[in-house]
Amino acid sequence: MFLFFLFALTSVVSLKSNLFYNFTPKIAEKSLMIQSKNECKYGIIVFPGYGKDAKSYENLCIKINEKMNDEVTFLIMDYTISIPFHPEEQANYIGSKCVDYLKKHEANCDKILFMGHSAGAYYAIEPAEKYGDGLIQLGCVLNSRGDLKWKSRSLQKYSKPVLTLLGQKDGYLNYLLSIQEYKDILPEHSLYKPIVIEEGVNHLQMSDNIETGFARILKKKDIYSELSLEEAHDKLSDTIASFLQNTTMVQRKHLEGYNKIARYLSLYENLETIPEQCQLHVMNFKLDVNVPIKSIQHTSKKGFLYSKPFIDDDGTITVQSYLSEMNTNKLYSDCMWVKMKNQQALSQHPNYQYVLFDNEQTAKDMNKKMFENYLNGSCPANIVFEDDKLYKDEVSSSLSWINDDIRISYNNEQKTLFIQSPTLYTDMNMIPRYAGMYYMKILTPQLIEELINLYF
Repeated sequence: MFLFFLFALTSVVSLKSNLFYNFTPKIAEKSLMIQSKNECKYGIIVFPGYGKDAKSYENLCIKINEKMNDEVTFLIMDYTISIPFHPEEQANYIGSKCVDYLKKHEANCDKILFMGHSAGAYYAIEPAEKYGDGLIQLGCVLNSRGDLKWKSRSLQKYSKPVLTLLGQKDGYLNYLLSIQEYKDILPEHSLYKPIVIEEGVNHLQMSDNIETGFARILKKKDIYSELSLEEAHDKLSDTIASFLQNTTMVQRKHLEGYNKIARYLSLYENLETIPEQCQLHVMNFKLDVNVPIKSIQHTSKKGFLYSKPFIDDDGTITVQSYLSEMNTNKLYSDCMWVKMKNQQALSQHPNYQYVLFDNEQTAKDMNKKMFENYLNGSCPANIVFEDDKLYKDEVSSSLSWINDDIRISYNNEQKTLFIQSPTLYTDMNMIPRYAGMYYMKILTPQLIEELINLYF
């Protein structure tokens, strides 16, 4: 049965591949061409994203031409019947044929560039370098530092000019992936390798703002933008036109993006005191009490999981912390896991048995305080901090807490962000190793910065 399945799969792949190569020579003729009304200075070959047809990019291309004195001819490919079993090989083959086709129809075109959106941008990378004069990638990065799962290419070493254009509110490809690109290029190369984070623009606004069936299968969800499609295309076309014309606007936007990323990275320095602050809020003494607190920040998840918070004989409290990625939310920033001692444990220590406590602070309280500190005041009304998801008393609860994530969800209809943290709490009647614990997963300043940029 297995051999039959393998033979059948191989046959399908071979058939699809043959269909592709039989069809490819006709792909240029089948594609949508938007010819310049004036003498053509630029020919741009457009690779659509998965599930998108040529018409999805027509309005954006027209808008670009308006900013370019109608001197651009676009060839927007329509390759929807092909399935990329050999994506790079197929992309190079398509790219070379489209270049030939453009040169045939626009013989006097000064430059030919490739523009791709999403997965289309990834497939345009190699043919743009081989056959074109430059690359415009929308909602995609070269993966300069190899942090992502696809092939790594250095932006610095890429031999052609590149515009990397990311949407601040892109729910498919996070704008913070620009970090690796900014780190890869030298400042003086920003003129030819600009990286732009387009404020207020999401992923689908780089085409027609319509969700595809392919995205639904992969459970991809874009982030709501207050910009109209027309407004988004206006911003994108300004940037693309500036890149083509080599004007200062694109350099200014590059610098704005660089400063945004620099601010984000600087927030990492504010992490050291967070576990101690959390322990102080949990204690919540009614009167000022001098409590020595030490924090151990783990770089190993295993080391953190085996650790326990404790109180020394002299009253010093040692808390444990760990920065962890959030698998379920698909956000770029880490959250913080903190292991602390609760008020029950503190009240049984000789140094604190006569101290009066106010109500224990929760992860909900911590998250709200973090937001308030970040915003220098009150939180926006459309952020709902939900009661903690509490795991309690049983040894097995620890595993549930470990596997659970901070729930962060945005309701587009209500324009509201919901945040809920998992916590673990154990009473003093547990066996000593597990007694008197208070574990939380909380937001970090970097995560708050990301959420503000994505949703507000």
